[in-house]
Amino acid sequence: MKKYLLLAIILVTTQIGFTQGVKKLKISQQKVGDGLYNFYATNPNIVPMQVKVYFTELDNMSASCELPYVSTIDQGKHFLFTIQRDFIDLPGAFNYKFTSRIGAYPVNHDQAARYLFPLSKGKSTQAISFDFTNKRIANKIIWGFTMSENDTIRASRNGIVCLITEKQQRDSMWYGQYTITLLHSDNTFGKYEMIANNSFLANLGDTIFAGDPLALVESISRQKIYSRFSVYFVNAALDSIDEYKIRNFHSFVNPLFANGKKRNIKLNGNDEFLIE
Repeated sequence: MKKYLLLAIILVTTQIGFTQGVKKLKISQQKVGDGLYNFYATNPNIVPMQVKVYFTELDNMSASCELPYVSTIDQGKHFLFTIQRDFIDLPGAFNYKFTSRIGAYPVNHDQAARYLFPLSKGKSTQAISFDFTNKRIANKIIWGFTMSENDTIRASRNGIVCLITEKQQRDSMWYGQYTITLLHSDNTFGKYEMIANNSFLANLGDTIFAGDPLALVESISRQKIYSRFSVYFVNAALDSIDEYKIRNFHSFVNPLFANGKKRNIKLNGNDEFLIE
C-alpha cells in the first residue's frame, strides 16, 4: 500500500480577537484492521471548534460518511469516521488535509437569556453605542458602559472562561489588548474588553456565574473610562466559509439586560442606569 500522508494543518483564527491562546486541533488515525482506519479529532481548547477533513487522494478506499467531513468538535478526543479499502486484494492509498475554526455551528442562541450590566451593584453607568455602519462587519454590536477608575468588570451571564488575550510587545511596539471571553451554554460568546493590564480576576477554564468579578477596567483617561461588552456566535459552516470565502461569518446579539426587577431592558445608547 502506498504510504499515506498527513499534509497541511491549517488553524484559522477568527476576525474578532481570537488570536492568542488557542491551541491547534489535531486529527489522528488508527489502523484497526486490514485496510481499515478510524479517524479522530482532539480539541485541546475549552472553546468548541469546527473541523473540515477532506481527502486529496482516496484510491480504492471509501469513508463511512459524506466527504468532506464537517463537524463541531468539543473539548477532548472524539471519533469522526472510518475509511476502508473497497477491494481488499487491491492496494489502497489516501492523503488528507484539514482546516479548523473556532466556534460551534449551528448555534441556536437562547433568546430568553437576560444579561446583567457588567458593573458592581450601586454603581451608576451610561450606555455607549458604537456605529459600525461603514466598517467591514456592519452588523457588529458592541455596548460600552461608563465606569470609574479601578472599577471591577463583572460577568453579565453564566459561562466558562474560554479565552484570555493579552497585549504583546514586538519590536518595541505593543499589539492587541487585554480581553476575557466566556463561552455560554448555548455556544454564544460573551467578550469583555477595555481591561487594565494584568488585572484578570478569573482564570482560563473557570466556571463563572453572572455577577462574578472578571477584571479591572482600563483607565485610558479620567474622562474616558468604560468597559466594552459583546455577544456573538458563528453563523456559517466551515465548508461554506472556505468555499465561498465568507469573511463576515459572525452574528451579533443585541442583548436584553436585567437590572433589579426590570428584566427586558433594550439599550438605545446614552441610557443611564443605577445598578441594582
